[in-house]
Amino acid sequence: MKKLIILLILTIPIISFAQENITWEYPVKPGTNEWENLDAYQDKLNAYNIPTNILKKISTSELVKTCLKYPELRLIFTRNDIQSGYSYIRSKFNGFRELETREDAGQELLRTYKSYNPDNFSKNASHLEIGRFIVKFTYIELLMAQTEILKKFNSTDINELLKLSTKNYKIKKNLKQYYGPMGLNTNVLLMGRFFNSDLSELRKDFGDHKVNLFIDYGIITDQEIFDKIVSVCEKKLTNAKL
Repeated sequence: MKKLIILLILTIPIISFAQENITWEYPVKPGTNEWENLDAYQDKLNAYNIPTNILKKISTSELVKTCLKYPELRLIFTRNDIQSGYSYIRSKFNGFRELETREDAGQELLRTYKSYNPDNFSKNASHLEIGRFIVKFTYIELLMAQTEILKKFNSTDINELLKLSTKNYKIKKNLKQYYGPMGLNTNVLLMGRFFNSDLSELRKDFGDHKVNLFIDYGIITDQEIFDKIVSVCEKKLTNAKL
């Protein structure tokens, strides 16, 4: 009996270690023979899903990386608005749904977001290269702006996230010839969703309809809303403890 207990104790850290190192590389993706052999596009999307036995064991850190490498993230832009686009890929890929259940999802997303620098690209790069760099911010910010993900940030992390998002917004705005309204959109979206109950003055100025279209769907009807929401965020960060 004592030998069994000792064996179990020695085995626990080995199992934990193995789980922390599980990764998921999409085996079927554009360019592979397996992808070409799938006739229906729905079958191709299904092939991206992570097997359940891996999905439940993969660490949140690796799951964040996997979600941000989802081969069809571009589908976000194929719907009438970016929220509907995200909801679509969420319905197709189980990795996004699993991430929403992880209590440390906010912490791990923030860790990744902190490694992103909005002006860390060559102005001499091709339009395609710059576009790929810029859209990375759209993907991670839209993911963090999801209601279920925002709930996963603790007070310290949300404070850091909002400060970083405000800083990134200002950098992007100074590079608006590259980022444009869409590049600023998701920055402000996560601020607006977090401070939605504090936007009464904004609703008076712009009307409920415009504000709701932005908060609910990320639809831009008036870019002036951006600066107003950022201002609300800055005031809250200065005057209140989150």
